[in-house]
Amino acid sequence: MLFNESAYTKELDQVIESFTQKLKELRTGKAGMEVFDTIQIDQYGTMSPLSYAATISFPTPIQANIKPFNKTDISQIGNAIRNANIGGSVSEQSEMVIVNFMPLTQEDRAETAKQLNKMLEDFRIRSRGIRQNYKQKLDALEGVSEDEQRVSEKRIQELLDKNVEQLESLAEAKGKDINPNAK
Repeated sequence: MLFNESAYTKELDQVIESFTQKLKELRTGKAGMEVFDTIQIDQYGTMSPLSYAATISFPTPIQANIKPFNKTDISQIGNAIRNANIGGSVSEQSEMVIVNFMPLTQEDRAETAKQLNKMLEDFRIRSRGIRQNYKQKLDALEGVSEDEQRVSEKRIQELLDKNVEQLESLAEAKGKDINPNAK
């Protein structure tokens, strides 16, 4: 190959990872671990993920119970969840923090679906930008046969197509979470 396939694949994989992280920010109206992944709390002077400080359970699809390992962390956990603006009402009990998620209205679902589609297109564009950089590097090479260049360009396109399929698959799964009644 006339290009560094592993570096190209790594860059495309980073796009997938970034997209996966951004998907976690979209509200679905349901409780799930991914909602709490980005929440950090101060433990002994160090910011730590919420899951390091408490157990998180889901007694119903729209409720999360967060039981801290140390009861003195209850108010701090409650504040961290409120500040994260995850779309739920937070109540602090004596033993745990309870988060009740509001089901999405049809308008909310439509708006979130629009955000998802825009996000998907933005990440497709990122992937295409990476492809374009590698194609430009190929075009800049001198003394290379047309066949070698064509084979490399074809491989670049195949890897991009695979990447875009992954992005679309992730978006489709999130779309089903956002609007389970959509076809």
